[in-house]
Amino acid sequence: MKKFLAIAFFLCANYVFAQDTISTGKDSAKSDGKIFTIVEEMPQFPGGEKAMFKFIADSIQYPADLKEIKGRKVVYVNFVVDIDGSLTGIKILRGVTKSADDEVMRVMKLMPKWTPGKQNGKTVRVQFNLPVAFENK
Repeated sequence: MKKFLAIAFFLCANYVFAQDTISTGKDSAKSDGKIFTIVEEMPQFPGGEKAMFKFIADSIQYPADLKEIKGRKVVYVNFVVDIDGSLTGIKILRGVTKSADDEVMRVMKLMPKWTPGKQNGKTVRVQFNLPVAFENK
């Protein structure tokens, strides 16, 4: 029987050469309206990176339509860790199939609150990209 794997790679910052902040307009009710991409203290999944990988691996259900496709397929998801640690603004940046994209969204919405990021001692919103790879060996 073939084994199907779902692998997540964690990127600390998604736009290394971009500006440090992004103005958000209306959705700034929880903070001063800035979303950072790099901060002094980056947000963390409870238990760290290994715990996040385990959470994703344990939670994800391999989409049936990907079982027929050999190799690695990656769904890129974008989200903001808000000042209370909740994940907001979750969206697929680049998908694979509707079922794979939907599965990644489902798992992201299940994630527990993170430890929020800090800049200059103040809790701030931080944006991330997270590639989630589905691999059929």
